[in-house]
Amino acid sequence: MDTKLIILEGLTGSGKSTTAQFISSQLQKQDIKCRCILEGESGHPLYINMPGYSITEAAKVLHSQWKSFVRQVKQFAVPVITEGCLFQYIIGSMLKMDIDKEEIMAYLHSLKDLFKVLNPILIYLRETDVEKALQKICAKRGEFWKSTTIHTNNRTLFARRRGLRGFSGYVKFKQVLEELSNRLFEEFDIRKIVIDKSKGDWQSYYKQIFVFMSLPLSEDQPLTKNFLEKFTGTYTCSYEGAISEFYVKLENGSLVIYDNPYLAWIPSPLIWKEKNIFRIKSRKNELTFEEDSDGLIKRIRMRGPVVGHSKGDAVFPGKSVESQYYSKS
Repeated sequence: MDTKLIILEGLTGSGKSTTAQFISSQLQKQDIKCRCILEGESGHPLYINMPGYSITEAAKVLHSQWKSFVRQVKQFAVPVITEGCLFQYIIGSMLKMDIDKEEIMAYLHSLKDLFKVLNPILIYLRETDVEKALQKICAKRGEFWKSTTIHTNNRTLFARRRGLRGFSGYVKFKQVLEELSNRLFEEFDIRKIVIDKSKGDWQSYYKQIFVFMSLPLSEDQPLTKNFLEKFTGTYTCSYEGAISEFYVKLENGSLVIYDNPYLAWIPSPLIWKEKNIFRIKSRKNELTFEEDSDGLIKRIRMRGPVVGHSKGDAVFPGKSVESQYYSKS
């Protein structure tokens, strides 16, 4: 590839992590090695503890980290895929501090001038209706995520100075963020593509992206119901001293995990990788369904980094996997 950096941007819940994960998987299938860094990943090279700095200090530290990141990526033999670290993270953080819009724009342009040497590709997943998109993601991620996010937004300088509260205040904040993101996308003089997500046709979006990158898109054969059913059932986990059950279900041709406290999003869809190994959608964690001598699933072993509220490595014993025992009898 002739790029060293692929940047995914878009509103919260727009599909940045999933798309980054998909691109990474496709490149590896084509024997193109790459490094994928997801938003919120532990040890992220472009994140800092914002509350620990003044506005001026934070800007200097972030600029320094971007400079160091670019220097390192130039030396890598493989491209880096990252998401949410530019528009969502930096514009969002600066907006929360109620920094002047034009100041934010100028700062983002200064960062672009740093990483432009990497011949970057910017993929922008654009929402046409911010409020509707946020309603959808709140419903998907659950009441705890929604209430925590809104509470955090209520406390920002941006919200307090404007008397913004609740879901409507959160929507207003994201609308302004999206406005600035749209402006920056239009102004950035780098290779870029915008994907209008209004139709929800992800296969079409992926095709657009790979045509834009001048790369082929390999399509996996759909997995059979019989193959997927052997992984469904009830499993157990120990979380914060308590034993609880969670469930793997088959829905619309895909496996989905429900009620596992180790995972950030409930439900958590799974993406098949190979054999008995699946990836958690929007996360780098992998789940291996381990079999006993009879070919029955006895446990799930999770491996991967800590990302946001999701945990890293863990083992989940199987309590009952009814479909397996039914097919065995």
